[in-house]
Amino acid sequence: MNSKKKVTIRYSEAFKHQVINEVESGVTCAQVRKKYGIGGINTIQYWMKRLGKLESLPKVIRVEKPDEKSKVEGPGTSNTGTEECLGRNSGSLCDC
Repeated sequence: MNSKKKVTIRYSEAFKHQVINEVESGVTCAQVRKKYGIGGINTIQYWMKRLGKLESLPKVIRVEKPDEKSKVEGPGTSNTGTEECLGRNSGSLCDC
C-alpha cells in the first residue's frame, strides 16, 4: 500500500507579521506567497483578517450598467439594498 502522509506547515507569529508587513509595504500577496513558498492561496488574507489588517489589501469595486443587472442576478437573488442606496443618492457613490 502506497500512502502519503499529509504534511502540515505551521508558521510562527513573527513570520506572519513579517509577511503582512511586506504586503502592507506594497508587495502583492501572490509575490510574497511565491517568495516564501506559502502554499494556500488565501493564507495571507486569512492572517491579515485574523490580525485586523484587511484594510491594507486592495479593494474591488464593481461598476455596471443598468442593463447588466439582469445578467449578474440569478434566480432568487435580490439587489434591493443597492437599489435603495442608488435611489437615495441619485446614482452617486455612497457609504451604505
